Amino acid sequence: MGKRMRKVAILLIPLLLLILAMSAAAQGDSGIRLAITGTDGNIYVYDVASEDLSSVTSDASFDDPARFYDWPTWSTDGQLAFFGTNLDPNNFFGLGIYIMQEGGEPKGVFSAQDEIFTYAYWSPADCPAGNCRDLAVLYSTDAGLAARVVRAGDEYTVNDLASGGPFYWDWSPDGASMFWARFGTTLEIYDVESNQVERLDDVQGLAQAVDWSPVDDRLLAATQAADGTTTLMVFDGDERIELATGISGVIALEWSPDGRHAGMLIRNTGELFIIDTQTGQQEAMPAREVIAFFWAPDSNQMAYIGIDTGNNSPGAKRVQQTGPQLQWRVYSLDTGADSPYDSFLPSEDMIYYLNFFDQFARSHRLWSADSRYIVYGERTQNGEVVSLIDVQSPNPARVIAEGGIGIFEW
Repeated sequence: MGKRMRKVAILLIPLLLLILAMSAAAQGDSGIRLAITGTDGNIYVYDVASEDLSSVTSDASFDDPARFYDWPTWSTDGQLAFFGTNLDPNNFFGLGIYIMQEGGEPKGVFSAQDEIFTYAYWSPADCPAGNCRDLAVLYSTDAGLAARVVRAGDEYTVNDLASGGPFYWDWSPDGASMFWARFGTTLEIYDVESNQVERLDDVQGLAQAVDWSPVDDRLLAATQAADGTTTLMVFDGDERIELATGISGVIALEWSPDGRHAGMLIRNTGELFIIDTQTGQQEAMPAREVIAFFWAPDSNQMAYIGIDTGNNSPGAKRVQQTGPQLQWRVYSLDTGADSPYDSFLPSEDMIYYLNFFDQFARSHRLWSADSRYIVYGERTQNGEVVSLIDVQSPNPARVIAEGGIGIFEW
């Protein structure tokens, strides 16, 4: 090789390395998708790598008669469920349930005139019968709250489950059981195959949701102590393990995905703790006035939302509006770093989500599966948009679509 060719080759090396790095980054985002509720009432899917936004529905309208869709949620086998309302008197329904299987078209599997969507949550594993997946849907009527199960397989079946208000639940990792909290007091285990409910002796404390461990049969719940205070309790078979006692306020709770830690937020004080579920050791987060938290899939990062204190990361996006604002922060369990990110005013869907985040965090994921991105809905001067934070980048969140909220596929 001549001197000139060697020189050209040396100059090309950095360029080739840059191209390979860019290619690797693109491959790292490959397959990362999220569903978005558009401001036009339709459902869209956004691909993070290609930045392609494709429509799932196209017939929504807010004209009279209105028809719109909302609250998309993914199953772990790639199915997308979402929910619709149609005010056309010729085909009126308050609740429509739609499911789009991987590579297929959306299909309406159920509709009811007098029902309103409240919440939905896919089972994380195949149903006990095999080759099917269960979607539990909570809805409200004049009579109160009730739940049903849609079984998605070669065909779709719809069965009533139970009623109760309030009504929260979590699935077991194998999809064979559910942990229920009903009526604000009752804790129960529901067996899917036998359709039987076992009531526990414990009385629910001041909390909304309950949580089944993502990795085993342990349960996490708030229980009521004899003095009326609340205890954060782990149920391990017949054994009861107290993680925190004497709590006087309402709490929100969540297992880490690896089952090693629990997050606990005392709602009335905004204090957030990370608790080792084996030792009971508590670590208080440095921030106060926290309103919601979300474990990353890697179990090392916890994103949380608090009141904006003006301490943003250098590249964070600031909201150009007056009034109280919320701010994203991410805490690292490994390093103890507490990093501020973007401030925002929540969209209408995001406000609903945050009110019940301790239930939605498991069914409607704001973290991407690779623990790199956080999606959220915000209100801007130009309307509602869906924004994406890259926790590995110093750049501010980027707007990816007009819409109310985005939900990642896991």
